[in-house]
Amino acid sequence: MGWGNEISCVSVDGLFLLALAVWIIAGVWYDFRSRRLPNRWLLLGAVLWGAAAAVRALGLFWPTLSHTYLGSLALVPGIVGALTWFVLYLSAFLWAPESIGAGDVKLALLAGAAVGAHSARPVGAIIMVLAAVVAASLATLLLAVTARIRSSGLSTTGAARRESMAIPHGPPMLFSMTLCAYLAST
Repeated sequence: MGWGNEISCVSVDGLFLLALAVWIIAGVWYDFRSRRLPNRWLLLGAVLWGAAAAVRALGLFWPTLSHTYLGSLALVPGIVGALTWFVLYLSAFLWAPESIGAGDVKLALLAGAAVGAHSARPVGAIIMVLAAVVAASLATLLLAVTARIRSSGLSTTGAARRESMAIPHGPPMLFSMTLCAYLAST
């Protein structure tokens, strides 16, 4: 009797994971290639994450989570996570616009929601988002140091050298989002 519902859970979860993996890989590729995160890619991510959250909150395929108060409560850590990462990055963007891209600020909203949604409580969402922000910053710093070392032997000057050292922050954000969402859910 219960097999139909369990198979639906696995297949829907698998489809969401596959779609999100493709979305993440596309974002990493695009940001490394062009140093920007396009709005249509971010919008697609919002649709994917929103659909995943709605399906879980409404209990459409997961019989243990009903559409009652419990389902609504499950969205709170995701909202807290989204607001935490977004406010941190928006503050940095407003304080020093050259320090972070607008695409990174918009991605922070999605990444924070993803990390927060995997946390059991709002406080856990804040802690895991802060861990993700630190991890993304450290990964970006590592990429910058590596680029600096690689470019130190080049004979380029001026704008060409600055361009070769431009480090995208989106891929480290996506990496830390994935890592911290996984850690929050275990």
